[in-house]
Order: sequence, then C-alpha cells, then structure tokens
Amino acid sequence: MRSDFVLRWAEMRGRSEVGYRELDPHHPFRRFFGMTSDGRISIAFLSRRRPPELELSDLVEVRSGFRQKDETWLLELVLLNEGSISVFSRLAVDLFARTEDAPDDSMGFSRLVEAVADWRRLLSVPQKVRLGEQAYRGLCAELHFLYFGAYSRTGLMRTAVDSWVGPLGAPQDFEFNDGNVEVKSVRPLGAAITISSAAQLSTEWSELLLVVHRVEGPLEYSAEGISAATLVESVRSVLMSEGGGAENLLSRLDRLGVDISDKYYTSPVRFLSETVYRVDEDFPRITVADVPAGVERVSYQLNLSSIASYIVASSEGSKA
Repeated sequence: MRSDFVLRWAEMRGRSEVGYRELDPHHPFRRFFGMTSDGRISIAFLSRRRPPELELSDLVEVRSGFRQKDETWLLELVLLNEGSISVFSRLAVDLFARTEDAPDDSMGFSRLVEAVADWRRLLSVPQKVRLGEQAYRGLCAELHFLYFGAYSRTGLMRTAVDSWVGPLGAPQDFEFNDGNVEVKSVRPLGAAITISSAAQLSTEWSELLLVVHRVEGPLEYSAEGISAATLVESVRSVLMSEGGGAENLLSRLDRLGVDISDKYYTSPVRFLSETVYRVDEDFPRITVADVPAGVERVSYQLNLSSIASYIVASSEGSKA
C-alpha cells in the first residue's frame, strides 16, 4: 500500500491537483489523501458518524465539518508547513496502516484516536532545557552537516533546512530525493556510536549514508572551534540572502528543546574528522524486521572498527 499511495500523492502535489483520492473505495472506513481547496496537502476521513475531536501539533490543522449534500462528516488533517512534507507523509502512512483492518467507522475512529495520540507525543514541542555534552556534540554535528553537506547537496539553504527532518520525528536526520543521511558524533577516542532505534539505519525508505564526526568539546569559550550558535547564524545568513525561511530552522530547534540564544550554545567544539559509510544490506545493524513482537524500544552500540569496510569517504580536520 505504502509505495503506491505515496507515489500517487506525489503526482498530485506535482500537478497542484486540488481534491481527494480514496485510498481504497471498498474499505468500510473511508480514507482519502490529496490537497485542500487552499492548496495544502492533507489526508481525510469520511463518515456518517461525527468524528472525534483531535489535536495533533502546530504543524497540522485538524478540520471537521458536516456536509449537507450527502449528510456525512469530513475530518481533515492538513499540513501547514510544507517543510515537513516528509514527516507528514510518514504520519499518513502510519494512520492509514493502523486503520487498515478496522471493520467499521467506530473502530476506525478509535484506532485513529490512538494513533494521533502517539504522534502528538512525538511532535509536541519539549520544554527548553540545556542539552547534555553528548547531545550538544550531536547537535553541532547535525548543524555542521546542514551547512557544509546538505547545502552543497541541494544548492539552496531553504531546501537543505527542509531536508533536516530528524527534529521533526523522522528516524533519520536528513532526507533527500536521492537518499537519506544519518549523522552521528563520537568523541576523539570513541570506539562506538549509539544507534537509538531499529529504524535509524533502515534502508526500507531510501538508500542511506552514515556520517560520523569525531568531535572534541564543548571547549572553553575562548578556545578555537565552532559553536552551535555560530552554525545557526551561518545558516540564517544564507537563508536571508535567499529571501527567508528562518522559521523552518527555528522550528526544528524548538522541537529539540534548544534555545539558541542561551550563551551555553556559544560553547565551541572542534571537528577532527568526518567519515562516511554506505549502509547496505550487509551492513551490521538491527532493523525493524529483526525486532520480535513485544519489544517496544531498541538501542545499541555499533563498533566503528567493525564497519571500516563500508567507508566511502573520509577527511581530517574541520571545514569551519
């Protein structure tokens, strides 16, 4: 179902086709995907039952209304920020999958409510707290790749920021048309990286590169290096030269609970090296298919020496 549905949806978006297509006309719980009359991508559910009241996030508007012409209720979930299309697509796939075996509207809405609650917890903006040192190095590594990697890959900083989907709940940090990228940081003498989920190194969605930075810090404020605040300002400067788009960058920092105006984020780090690995079928990893029923969360350590044969590029020193 997934590849066919997403492909047809992408075709509609490409043609700016307004309206809805039904996922499965024979299904007892009527589900649709398409574009609203005001040109926003959306999914919808049609029923003679009044739909439940739903609340998702500030990225998605929930619309509900009664249609006099056929005496049905239309429930729409409408994406407000086009920079989050990738995450919204995953949301749609999950909601459709979790209602696939619903025998009627009542059960369909019940499962929809449960699924939306899960996504609301995932997409809720966390309270802003200072990141720990490991998380700070990880943030700097993602911002470094955003500025030096994603920007050069896409040619537009606005597109590069849109590709940074990890903060929006995607399993991998960056999504491009020709493949995804997961970014990790490790201390100068670190021997392993942490993989935080079974989906993080999945190649089900797309080809995948794993980028590992060796990062020293955070250092004293006077030390030579580059900080998260400096990297953010560099990205914002390019966005301004392109005519705007800083709100997409700042919304991602909000999702991470980062207040970039906090002096803490001016602490420099030093990038010592960058190594790029290609994740293919033989790459050592745990995938979603490997996780037995009943196991709800997977996190594991991946030894870097064991994946040396998968290196496709490496460089020493920082580009900063």
